[in-house]
Amino acid sequence: MKAFKISGILVLGLLTLAQNFSLAQSKFSKETQQKIEAVESNLAASIMTKEQPTWTLQERMEAYNVQGLSIAVIDGGEIQWAKGYGFADVTSNTKVEPNTLFQAASISKSLNAMAILKLAQDQKINLDSDINDYLTTWKFPYEAGSKPISTAHLLSHTAGLNVHGFPGYRFDEPKPSVTQILNGESPSNTEAINPLFEPGIRYQYSGGGTLISQLIIEDVTHEKYSNFLKETVLKPLQMTNSFFGAADPKKGFVFATAYESDGTEVEGKFHIYPELAPAGLWTTPTDLAKFIIETQLSAKNQSNKVLNQDFTKLMLSTFIESSNVSMGTFIEKHGEELYFTHSGANWGFNCIYIGGIENGKGVVIMTNSDNPQILYEIVTSVASVYNWEGYDLPEIKELYPISDDQLKEYIGEYSINEQIKINIATGDKVLMLTLPGRPAFEIYPESKDKFYPILLPGQVEFVRNDQNKIVKLIVHANGSSTSANKTK
Repeated sequence: MKAFKISGILVLGLLTLAQNFSLAQSKFSKETQQKIEAVESNLAASIMTKEQPTWTLQERMEAYNVQGLSIAVIDGGEIQWAKGYGFADVTSNTKVEPNTLFQAASISKSLNAMAILKLAQDQKINLDSDINDYLTTWKFPYEAGSKPISTAHLLSHTAGLNVHGFPGYRFDEPKPSVTQILNGESPSNTEAINPLFEPGIRYQYSGGGTLISQLIIEDVTHEKYSNFLKETVLKPLQMTNSFFGAADPKKGFVFATAYESDGTEVEGKFHIYPELAPAGLWTTPTDLAKFIIETQLSAKNQSNKVLNQDFTKLMLSTFIESSNVSMGTFIEKHGEELYFTHSGANWGFNCIYIGGIENGKGVVIMTNSDNPQILYEIVTSVASVYNWEGYDLPEIKELYPISDDQLKEYIGEYSINEQIKINIATGDKVLMLTLPGRPAFEIYPESKDKFYPILLPGQVEFVRNDQNKIVKLIVHANGSSTSANKTK
């Protein structure tokens, strides 16, 4: 899981990527090929204008500066197709193929949860017992009078713990042990794992909590975490192109190189994550699709390669009423259908999977890019082409008629504080908004003083004084509002 990074959107040279746009060489039926082409030509954001046509996959890879991308699509409970696009490594001209390995980042947590639940299914742990009952090489440092944290709390991010994610380590940096990371001791690059509030009250994402579950597995089984996950989860699911741990070229796999938001290579090719349970899985969309399909079948009591129906349902049921979080997954409702999902972001990698609990549909997308937005546009395209009933398709908005002279009223600099300033300029019938450290993007008029972006969810509202002069703007996004006063 990536921490402390802000992604930007920069444009690649169109000619270069057009020449090097890589498709897998697999053969597909005519019907499947038609659907592939439909997915590749139908990318859209959550909000679109009537004037904005959908994009092609190649156009969005260019726009977001995505060097490589890999997709697997599930329909009818089976993998329908898997393809690679672009470059696994630009310098060596290595193209992405379906078997190219990407860092799964936080998607690792889903496989970790399956392993923990297997221990519970085998009655080697109790999900509701104090984690210190199972930890032997390290103990959680409770404060006096604190309520015990359970393994279920760790898997559902309800343990009330800190440390959202981990930035990883370069190859040439010393790597800390798990206990050093938990204690925040050198050479760890994150703070110690500590409680923020009482467990079980509410959801707060904590990769630090997931790391504790990694140590529980090792202390209970007396096996290396990577070996236990291989034998307990990866082998039974036939995830033959997957493993937890540092990439080793001797394994014979092709590893994707990580790239920053501007398309430049991450120093040292990619970061290493000793935090295996939260962020250490290398895999492919095809292998993750196998995990999705097994989960779908097990939920219907049609397979039990790892978990039986009861324990699979624990992965597919929300843990607390106020959140959509479950044990290792997040549960979303679209129309009448329920989906389980998880996304991930390591340094220079972004990925997502979504699987329908009942409908046998799903998709996995993995990129070696710091720009995640393309993932959601591909999901929208797949949902449209494969008729995911009730799934959120683009909201089409009409542009509010506004003249160029009227647009000039909004031009200026708006300050959130001394360090954070927003710049507003004019575009072609739209405004251009620039956030610190990011390229400008369009915001479209939906009324006189309200504009919306396509690239990001939210709304920008301009506020006038008694003299009808614009004095500030308010950004509404993710359930909160931020004001910026006009200073220039």
